[in-house]
Amino acid sequence: MAVELGSALHLNCRVAMLQDKTVMWLKKGVDRVRLLTVGLMPYSSDPRVGVSFQYPNNWRLFINPVSRDDGGVYVCQVSTHPPRTLTTNLTVLAPNIEIVDEQGHEVKDRYYKTGSTIDLTCKMSIRREGSVLAWGIDNRPIISSPRSELRPGSMSSRLVIHGATKRDSGTYSCSISTHAFIHANVYVLNGETQAAVQQETGDSGGSTSSHQNDILVALVMSVFTARVIAL
Repeated sequence: MAVELGSALHLNCRVAMLQDKTVMWLKKGVDRVRLLTVGLMPYSSDPRVGVSFQYPNNWRLFINPVSRDDGGVYVCQVSTHPPRTLTTNLTVLAPNIEIVDEQGHEVKDRYYKTGSTIDLTCKMSIRREGSVLAWGIDNRPIISSPRSELRPGSMSSRLVIHGATKRDSGTYSCSISTHAFIHANVYVLNGETQAAVQQETGDSGGSTSSHQNDILVALVMSVFTARVIAL
């Protein structure tokens, strides 16, 4: 059985002639079995998990909303001897999302010159009805403005920030609700460090990719050392 990430899950367990026996739901893991419900009582501390009875004989386990970790083997067990069981193998369908630059290359760390344009696109592999991609920086939402444009598409969202300043440095995130997210680090440079990075990379577009980390660290350390000596 397959279910989409973030949706509501219901697993049916129809038991005829239950009499005085008890129905339990369990989840089997690699190294342990987790008890979820006993009768109509939830045993798990997870508030997303519960059970309901649907007349005349259906003991329904529900999980809402479904998370990535909910995939696995679920067992409905009746306390007979030997126990009667019904097993369901659950797969969670989760969209992959990535942040890419204007050339379509995946971004983990990105360096920009002051005054240049930050241009990032967040893409998802599977579109679910009602899914919305949201941008943030350092755990704060990014809201569209004349300087920061958000351009949503059917399976992507483009973020364009004009006239980048050092205040635009930070950890940028793209998420689908609270179920899937990805982040990229953006650094806006100026002064001696900016000029040196541009000279080393020959980048005329205002940005460099993450393979320049060693160069940047060396340059930052040299600037810091020079300031300490000056003091």
